[in-house]
Amino acid sequence: MNPTVMAAAIGVGGTVLVGVAGFSAAIWNTRRTIAHARESRVWDKRAAAYEAALAELVNRGARRERELDQMRSDVEPANFLAETSAARDTPAWSAAQVQLLAYASREVLDALNEARSVDFEESSRFDKVQEAMKAAAASGADDQAFPERVIPVIKQAISALDKGHKCDMALIDLMRTELRSPR
Repeated sequence: MNPTVMAAAIGVGGTVLVGVAGFSAAIWNTRRTIAHARESRVWDKRAAAYEAALAELVNRGARRERELDQMRSDVEPANFLAETSAARDTPAWSAAQVQLLAYASREVLDALNEARSVDFEESSRFDKVQEAMKAAAASGADDQAFPERVIPVIKQAISALDKGHKCDMALIDLMRTELRSPR
């Protein structure tokens, strides 16, 4: 083969190889850029979901503290139970949970599920306090019998509130850790 033709073939072949390698690198970089952009969008949504959930968890914590203070005081429980039951789950907390379900990490979802389970227990305990108070009132119990029927149930409700507070604090700590960790 003529050396000139051979040199031209090698030059063309080299150019084709460089072109294919460049094209492959461009595709790889594009895929990496797209993946990074997706991760960034998910992270932004996760951060917004965590912020909304943190705001609601702080509100729940303040509400729990008021409930605990009232339950531990000598105040008649009937005065605050209706308000407490009505304020258990706010629409904002429901919306924050939806965002968490969509964007949270597996660890945060596990902590959220634990908190939801404890919320159910709290609600059940408050229902039992209301039932005990109604039963004591309906039976015409005197002032001595009333505390014997209601106080143990109130103590269980206080225990459930304490447990709920601990679950929420664990959830808060986990979200804060994830928000502060480098991506």
